Order: sequence, then structure tokens, then C-alpha cells
Amino acid sequence: MRGAGEFREVITSGEKIKGKKLSLYVGRIRDGETPAVGVVVPKRFAKLAVKRNHIRRLIYSYFRENGGPCENKKKVVVRLQSSVAEKKRRSLSEVIRNELASLAEKAKN
Repeated sequence: MRGAGEFREVITSGEKIKGKKLSLYVGRIRDGETPAVGVVVPKRFAKLAVKRNHIRRLIYSYFRENGGPCENKKKVVVRLQSSVAEKKRRSLSEVIRNELASLAEKAKN
């Protein structure tokens, strides 16, 4: 997903599923569009670019390994909702993967 317009469309018109650290917005695709995943990691929750990029990579890899929106024909935006600055790399990975798993389960229902 590219561009602020696509993100805004999914966030405003899509279904919102909120967790402790992440929110998942699920929107439908129109004819001719492809399923996609977008990630929003605000600077106020992860100050360092290295940490923000690591979070993005974790989220993209989760969807790549677990099917993602392609099997559901949806557009998905994942947004970080609270600070993760205190988390170390390994525990951050566990927190994000566990939360994404629970949010994806809620989205299926």
C-alpha cells in the first residue's frame, strides 16, 4: 500500500480491532485493487528509526508467514498504539507476534 490516501481510506472506513499495543484496520478491496498490508509506526512511540523499522519488518514478516490479507482479499493497516521503547528486541518480537495473532483471530470472526 502506498500513499496517505490509501491508508486514510482503510483507517476511516475499515473495521477497527484494537489490542494493547497494536490496532488492526481491515478494509475491503475494490475491483482491480490488490490485497495489501500497510504499517504505521508513529515516532512518538518508537523514537529511534532503527526500532521503527524493526517493528515494521516484524509486522510484514508475520503477514508473509501467516497468509495475510491475500487469502481474505482485504486491505490491512496495522498501527502501533502505545510505546515500546522499553522493550528489548527479543521480547518486542514476542509481544508483536502474539498480539498480531490475537488480532488476526478476532478479524476472522
